[in-house]
Amino acid sequence: LAFSLFPGNANEQTSLKPLEGKVLQDFGCTKFIYCSDAGLGSEAIKKINHAGERAFIVTQSIKKLNKDDKKWALDKTGFKRVSDDMPVELSEIPEDDNGLYYKDEPYTPHTLHQRLIVTYSPKFARYQKTIRDLQVERAKKMLQSGNIKKERRNPNDPARFIGKTAVTEDGEAADIRHYLICPSCNFVSWTQKKSASTSLKKSKNPFCMQARSPFTFQEINFIVLSILFLRQ
Repeated sequence: LAFSLFPGNANEQTSLKPLEGKVLQDFGCTKFIYCSDAGLGSEAIKKINHAGERAFIVTQSIKKLNKDDKKWALDKTGFKRVSDDMPVELSEIPEDDNGLYYKDEPYTPHTLHQRLIVTYSPKFARYQKTIRDLQVERAKKMLQSGNIKKERRNPNDPARFIGKTAVTEDGEAADIRHYLICPSCNFVSWTQKKSASTSLKKSKNPFCMQARSPFTFQEINFIVLSILFLRQ
């Protein structure tokens, strides 16, 4: 077991090739399996670890698969039990099952021929469901108390289950329009409706100093504000 340290501001993508060169030179290991998460699983890195006697196992995000591969990965059919390689229908296994199941197929997203392996653990699925249910309950409490975070820096933040819709006092959906406001006179001079074309006008406010200045409209800086505008 060995560790190799790099400066904190160094890009990890560029650290792998020299590190593997050091392993080959200092330890004489020419046959090994490279294991990594998706952060160091680019096509170029895979090609490096596909040469000679090397191989790789890299995680793959289901969300980033193409449409057909994603459909295949999420399909409950075609799985086998790891222990005896027997075909299994995931929809038929008991709720308290603790087995481990997998399926695989050829996978060539670019030029390198690979195998895409999907695994399923009912035990881990139950654990994730428990965590998710607790987070949903926390999200409900946030709605009831009105204490909803504006920023969601944590990908596991319960606030990710909360959506936001602009509505009128009567509960009708409202459109969102964006305006450019003149910083001198607050005159609305530019309007953009969501999912619509943009209209641009120069300020016609006779009291606006910027409207009477020698600068062109494009040279005037404006402040972007978001305003709810009722759907007509």
